[in-house]
Amino acid sequence: MNADEAVLAIWTISEAWPVKWGLSEFKDGENNELAVETLELTYTHINKNA
Repeated sequence: MNADEAVLAIWTISEAWPVKWGLSEFKDGENNELAVETLELTYTHINKNA
């Protein structure tokens, strides 16, 4: 989505399954740090529809 909340692209993924998952390390609870979760997929078909 852009700043006006308009859809820029739509991806359609078929026959996908996870092959890798990860989470960033938490250093301490006192800082306002983001936790980043990563999910890697494998798939057989992918199409961009917009």
